[in-house]
Amino acid sequence: MKASKSLIAVTIGELVIMVFVLFVLISLLPPAISVLRKRGRQLKDLSNAKRVAVALRDFASDHNGAFPNKEPAIDYEPAENLTSTNKSNDAFWWLFPSYVTSEDIFTVKGSAWSPNPPDNKLDAPGSAERAETLQRGECAYLYVTGLNDRSNPQFPLLADAGTANDVTVYTDVENEKGGVWGGRKAIIVFVDGSGDVVPVDDQRIPSGAFVRRFGHAYNIFASHSSTFDDPWLSPANLVLPPE
Repeated sequence: MKASKSLIAVTIGELVIMVFVLFVLISLLPPAISVLRKRGRQLKDLSNAKRVAVALRDFASDHNGAFPNKEPAIDYEPAENLTSTNKSNDAFWWLFPSYVTSEDIFTVKGSAWSPNPPDNKLDAPGSAERAETLQRGECAYLYVTGLNDRSNPQFPLLADAGTANDVTVYTDVENEKGGVWGGRKAIIVFVDGSGDVVPVDDQRIPSGAFVRRFGHAYNIFASHSSTFDDPWLSPANLVLPPE
């Protein structure tokens, strides 16, 4: 009789432990699922950015190796060069419709730069200006001008856009521009077409959080003169924000 009571006690004790362990596991599921979903979105972002880079390289192969560096116009060669007042949308405009036909790959789900799905309305071939293609809110990538397919393959070509004040820095406020990954990650694609989900440094100062050039202390989008001991991007390589 005593043995039976002891067996029941042990069984109840084991059951309580099992319920507790199950409760703990269930409590861990939402954060784990959230992390997996975010990682999936980041990989989707990276895939889309690489598809844009493929289109840019295809464009370059037809334009003496140069990536788009002109304002929207009827013809590319006589068009005016992009300036600091332009948007990345203006450069990407040249990819339609010969190299890409959908605006979807220019948006990032959850980014304040592209809050709504694109309408995929495009300007008619031969248009002289950007009107329908990549309207405001239909692009979430910054773009670095003045590069070609012979530039340093480690130069950044396009990336998730940062804050409205400085497109090269990121914030930990997820619903603000530059905060899609909470100021911890950014997707960057390079001149050679490679890309990665890279860490954003200096999390203690969100307004100054940026991606460092690999092996260096400065912002990967920083520009230096040709006399700098370790030359990088030049002032001619403008970093254009999306619209």
